Amino acid sequence: MMQWGSCFLIGLLTGGVAAGIISGQHEIIHWKFHWCQELLDHGHTGQAWLLYLGIGLACTLGAALLTSLLEPLSGGSGIPDVKSYLNGNFYPGLLRFRTLVCRVIGLTLSTASGLYVGKEGPVVHIGSIIASGVTQGRSKLANCSAAVTRPLRSDALKVSFISVGAATGVAAAFGAPIGGVLFSLEEASSYWSHELTWQAFFAASIASFTIRAATSVFDDGEIDANGFIEFPSSSNTGYDVWELPFFMAIGAIGGLIGAAFCNFALMVQPLRSRIFKLNSPTERRKYTRILEAVVLLLITVAIQFWLPSLWSCHDRPANSTLQAHAGQYDCGDGRYNKMALLLFDGQEGTIKSLFSTDDLGEFSYDSLAIFLVIVFFLTGTTFGAALPSGLFVPNIVMGCTYGRFIGMLVNDYVHDVNPGNYALIGAAAQLAGFSRMTISLTVIVVELTNEMTYLLPIMLTITMSQWVGNLFTVSMYDIVIYMRKIPYLPPLLPPQVDKLVAEDIMTPGENVVTFGTVVQVKEIIRKLVLGGSSAKSHNGYPVVQRYVSWAGEHKQLVVGTITRGQIVGLLQQRAWLKGTFIPKRNNEIISPRSLGRVDHAQVSVRFRRTGDPNRELEVDSPASPRSPSTPTDGLNTVVDLSVFECSKEFSHQELEELTAPDAKADGSALSVDLSEDELDEFLDLTMFMDASPITVYRRTPFRRLYRIFLQMGMRHMCVVAEDSSLLGLVTRKDLWKHAQICLTDSCLRLNMRSGF
Repeated sequence: MMQWGSCFLIGLLTGGVAAGIISGQHEIIHWKFHWCQELLDHGHTGQAWLLYLGIGLACTLGAALLTSLLEPLSGGSGIPDVKSYLNGNFYPGLLRFRTLVCRVIGLTLSTASGLYVGKEGPVVHIGSIIASGVTQGRSKLANCSAAVTRPLRSDALKVSFISVGAATGVAAAFGAPIGGVLFSLEEASSYWSHELTWQAFFAASIASFTIRAATSVFDDGEIDANGFIEFPSSSNTGYDVWELPFFMAIGAIGGLIGAAFCNFALMVQPLRSRIFKLNSPTERRKYTRILEAVVLLLITVAIQFWLPSLWSCHDRPANSTLQAHAGQYDCGDGRYNKMALLLFDGQEGTIKSLFSTDDLGEFSYDSLAIFLVIVFFLTGTTFGAALPSGLFVPNIVMGCTYGRFIGMLVNDYVHDVNPGNYALIGAAAQLAGFSRMTISLTVIVVELTNEMTYLLPIMLTITMSQWVGNLFTVSMYDIVIYMRKIPYLPPLLPPQVDKLVAEDIMTPGENVVTFGTVVQVKEIIRKLVLGGSSAKSHNGYPVVQRYVSWAGEHKQLVVGTITRGQIVGLLQQRAWLKGTFIPKRNNEIISPRSLGRVDHAQVSVRFRRTGDPNRELEVDSPASPRSPSTPTDGLNTVVDLSVFECSKEFSHQELEELTAPDAKADGSALSVDLSEDELDEFLDLTMFMDASPITVYRRTPFRRLYRIFLQMGMRHMCVVAEDSSLLGLVTRKDLWKHAQICLTDSCLRLNMRSGF
């Protein structure tokens, strides 16, 4: 019941936050255009321009300042980040409360500024953050923790609920609970279960209901009950069978334009880095990113405001289905400007106009073509700036534009049709062209239209668009992941990996940093700080017991693994053992008899009790009954340290946090303040390590190893011999490198989601 209650709370909070975002955004947009229109009606064009620019500039600056100076992870779409996290990549700060606040406020401002950005991707990230916060029930910022959520704090449940959060984000964004579940299953998650399906559907339904209930209080037409975008049901006039080839042609065009959009975005990022010097020191980079957002805003609003002045005004048709003031610009009552109808009405207003039922001459071929080029380049340039920015709404605008264009051609030269239907098909084609989603996208579009009439055309269009797009590039989200060099593991592998096994790709054992079960602090510092590239790049380390085999070989028995974050947490908590260990040679614990024997010339550990500094106990010599060890015949000597406790007593919560990866540790730095005396202290890792790590043998095939990493979201795994001795370590980056995952890999392009 606790899990279902958490799902209910996730859906409720996500829907409520989404309602707040759209209400705030629509209020800003409504008053911005209302005030500008009043000034234009009175002939104050210059004042209208300053007002339009000032509101856009204020919104952009607010969003850019939050993203650049306070929380960089609140920028961008958010879908690639969530997708990478659910694939097993750790993002410090991705799911914290500060990121949520910056996302919500920044998204409201950026979408109201006039830039061509969307909300759907960031809302998916917002849903994931809410899901993580609800189930974890603790805040490091407020230094508090809810005991009731303690059973939900396992890593497996956390990943599952983040998948639920992604589903609720889509449900809140589109009013499509089924589409949200399928989106999380198809696009976001790398692991899925039967129980997760029902939990995600329940949470998505609550989110969809909440957004509908919250937005139903608005009756001015700006916010609809279906979510952020409404496909008007009045445009549904049916279709004929002979139109299906035209719909498929729109799908092919959508695949081409979607692939071109992905390639354009891939070219813009290096250019952006050079122009704004993004590789400069951190402080300079932050302010240049703000400057970049301001420059993009200036270009965008200048085009939106001044370009329509090059078009003449026309009388509004008497039976027009457009909104009363759509495209009015400076033409006066009863008249409209064809370019202003597209540029000077907001993205959602433009979508509603393009979905209008009749073709009464409100749109012209030249205005549609020019508008498509403008949106294409402005969207591709804006994406990647230091702003919360999704891609769904701008791509819907592009799809509606060329869909309407083709519908007008068919209406003028073939047969009387409804161009609004073609705009709907174009929107579906463009969404599939850049995202490469199929099943989930089909359901989302059908749920948005509230009609099953166009199910077959939408399916054909989306399939054709994905096929064509996959011939040229991977999806936009995969491109973003590639550009960030994230070791994301897709479900399909190139054929050349069939000859590889675990020992071919592992880091050899002699280059792997390992720790004994009881280790001195100075040894930890030496290994992690001065241990070379493997110590600094690896996030997890084997905990071993060293022994000498019967053949005289020095080996390391894997008894557990521990992460860098756990070690940092132990050092910060000063979790020293009571007393002081005095190593003669080393502090090794002897292996069981079946694996080999111990050479007493190499192993000796002494312990001096706290409060009795003159008494020493040596574990490799005969000891009294009070000795912590019981030596035998020399072949099975095992040190028993259970009678010596840790110098710090841990609560259940503290122990739980120390046995889980520390979110503060970024895997590259060891930041702990220690005195010289504390360097001589000892840590017992057996209380905090993973005592049952997943290991593989040296001859494990690459594909099997890859599947384990992918389905379990692992970051590292020990490779062992038949006697469980350590041979090496395999990390996610090792798999990523040897799989040769790149944008030009044809098998990934053609079968990115077809599985093994």
